[in-house]
Amino acid sequence: MAAHSTLVVNFSGVPNEILGAIRSGTEIPYIKIAALYALAVELNESKGRPEPKAVNDFLNAGYNEKDLRAIILALSAKISSNYSNQLLDTNVGAAFAAYKV
Repeated sequence: MAAHSTLVVNFSGVPNEILGAIRSGTEIPYIKIAALYALAVELNESKGRPEPKAVNDFLNAGYNEKDLRAIILALSAKISSNYSNQLLDTNVGAAFAAYKV
């Protein structure tokens, strides 16, 4: 999580209030971003079998099927990264230490 938080803060332009809400598990103050986050979590936890409500909420927030595919691509990259880091016992580098949990 440390590397991702560092990249979000320094390169993506995501406001700190959104990052803080995600990291603390509190409500995300933007409906569209909240729908994106909720679907990403639902896809991950359900192993690709989200509840229809989560997909509908995502689409109703202004996203489309292309955006669904982008989430799947991002999740697949993240899963690959997690498996590699766990298997190889990757350490958090100094550049990311501020966000280590």
